[in-house]
Amino acid sequence: MHAVRATACLLAAVVAASGDGATPKSPPEVPSIGEGSSSAAEVVLERFEFQRMAMGGEARLVFYAPDEPRARLAAIAAFAEIEAVEQAVSDWRDSSEVRQVETSLLGSPGQPVPISETLACCLARSLEASRESDGAFDVTIAPVVSLWRTARRAGGMPPEEARREALSLVGHRRVALHGEPPRSVTAPPGTRFDFGGIGKGFGADRALAELRRQGVTRAIVELGGDFAVGEAPPDAAGWRVEVRTGLGDERIVLVLRDCGVATSGDLERFAEIDGVRYSHLVDPRTGLGLTRSIAATVIARDGATADALATATSVLGAEGAAGMLDRLDAAARIVTRSPGEPTEAPVIVTRGAWR
Repeated sequence: MHAVRATACLLAAVVAASGDGATPKSPPEVPSIGEGSSSAAEVVLERFEFQRMAMGGEARLVFYAPDEPRARLAAIAAFAEIEAVEQAVSDWRDSSEVRQVETSLLGSPGQPVPISETLACCLARSLEASRESDGAFDVTIAPVVSLWRTARRAGGMPPEEARREALSLVGHRRVALHGEPPRSVTAPPGTRFDFGGIGKGFGADRALAELRRQGVTRAIVELGGDFAVGEAPPDAAGWRVEVRTGLGDERIVLVLRDCGVATSGDLERFAEIDGVRYSHLVDPRTGLGLTRSIAATVIARDGATADALATATSVLGAEGAAGMLDRLDAAARIVTRSPGEPTEAPVIVTRGAWR
């Protein structure tokens, strides 16, 4: 008898921008430009927050701007950037660019396929993460992810022949970008891309970059629980971010600026098949869900890096990921649980040296 259990994904939320750790429930009152300042030319920044659904979750912008008209224009531009990323990399939209590229690769073996700047940039970052993690994160994992999703829903193991066939299509080293900057890609027929382990972090980065182009530098972007963090709020050391670690309702509070944060793990999403616990996270090297229970929160130089490293760390485990995290100057809080270990006795390991 096969039992399947799936609960809510790991969540993270910005709770405040506060130097003293306070958590205001609404934006503080801010005087108008020039009021209370030594110079009429001094600009007083107001706190603004905008939300909408994107990439299967909530996209949230919190930033400081001189006035509401400029804040709204900046938010519109940032959300448009997130939409552009979703249209480029989504594996849920049949009309997405990546789905069209995969069809072209299948129909024109060996021929370079033109791609947009957005997809080229995300694919370049994904291939970099694939190399840095030695394949623990692999952007070409889509065939085995699709197979494993079907198996988990059915409550049974994927057929061995199907697993081997799916694995034969996985291999980031066979993907090549062409041009400077890249504007086309080559890959073997049957290659399929999965940006689920990097797309939200990348989207948050692009939104933050767009806010900067609009003149908004004191900002934080949350996209489905991943963060891209800009300059600190006025009169604060950084943005105060509360993150669920994946261990029940446990949360950690971080005060951050100029970095990215992401959480990945399977402490709450798994399937039990033939008495073995399998994660929804798939190891690209085996084509099977992880049997180790783990969740990792990673802080890195930007959202895309943090997102990809959180995925890779979950696959590699605390010891296996240590060298990678140190090499990339990333910090991770890793929660693990061995089979049969009581839930109230996790092993918590920290790696990396974020500066």
